[in-house]
Amino acid sequence: MTIPDLGFTNDETWKNQREILWAHIEVEIKKNLRKKELASVKNYFFTGNLDGGYPVSDNSLILYFPRQDFEGWDYVFSTLVKKVDRFEHNFYYSVYGYPDVMPEMNTRVLFFDYFHAETFSPSIRSRIPIGKEGVVVEINANKYRLMGFFLSDLVALMEKGKETICENRVRYFFSLLSEFDLDGTDKNMEERNMRLFRRILVQCVKKSDPDDASKLSFAKDLAHFLESHKAPQALLDLWSEVKQEKEVE
Repeated sequence: MTIPDLGFTNDETWKNQREILWAHIEVEIKKNLRKKELASVKNYFFTGNLDGGYPVSDNSLILYFPRQDFEGWDYVFSTLVKKVDRFEHNFYYSVYGYPDVMPEMNTRVLFFDYFHAETFSPSIRSRIPIGKEGVVVEINANKYRLMGFFLSDLVALMEKGKETICENRVRYFFSLLSEFDLDGTDKNMEERNMRLFRRILVQCVKKSDPDDASKLSFAKDLAHFLESHKAPQALLDLWSEVKQEKEVE
């Protein structure tokens, strides 16, 4: 695949913004890289070119490519990435969106959209053949694992007010939530997810107060979803329990 247009990397305004972002990234990654390795990563981060000095990890290739859009990721996955498992890895981690590398929410949402459809589907195929072998990757998504990523993200929203992928892709989240169940497939994961759900629902009850409704509209959407009984029974039971606890207080 031909490398996409990277002419914008010569723009002084873009380079200045990139320098600011690199200053934050460098603090963390230089702890694990030698000086010459760091130089190779920095060159790639600013130019999209591999200098051949030291190899750049697959995830760094994906996250640090100057062009962060579908065309850029298509190029990286088809031409530069070596391990096909990086597609499945980022299918899940795109729920977090790598805010340290992608400070703008619209880029993080776009990264999520690269791996996911408008609604949840357990069967996913990569957009293009990946790696030197040119393999079209097919994923049988683990909905429990994916839900765990969403719930961790939601805790950050409900308890700390951080903007998240979930509130920007509400339709996707509720389509996944509709399939939530407790079938004993992975008890540890199920228990963890239920603990996270409890924390979210406790905040949902609090945020349903008039003074707080405008701060987190997602809480109202979630409450409506639960009150309309579209949710699985396990969540309805937990929702009733949390509301009863609130009434007793």
